[in-house]
Amino acid sequence: MADLVYLGVGNGSPWNYKYRSGGIGSNLFLGSIVAVKPETGEYVWHFQETPMDQWDYTSVQQIMTIDMPVNGETRRVIVHAPKNGFLYILDAKTGEFLAGRNYTYENWASGLIR
Repeated sequence: MADLVYLGVGNGSPWNYKYRSGGIGSNLFLGSIVAVKPETGEYVWHFQETPMDQWDYTSVQQIMTIDMPVNGETRRVIVHAPKNGFLYILDAKTGEFLAGRNYTYENWASGLIR
């Protein structure tokens, strides 16, 4: 068990990336999952699912933790399908990206980088 609390983070305001941040940077923590320690609130890791989100692709949808086989080894993972059209599998303890693929047609990204 990772003993972490996972928070899904929405998009920024104003929604337009150019107005919100002058079109600079990925707008860290927006459209992300953030993991914190439940006793202290201390930041542990984050994974940004939609960099520069300007399409309202929030990451606040249900976050599931499950045990599943990964490369022949059972691991505790996060499975998450936010509004951006991709399904993500992350290591629940470290936030490491393990796998992902689109679950519907999408045209805002050309794919996921591992």
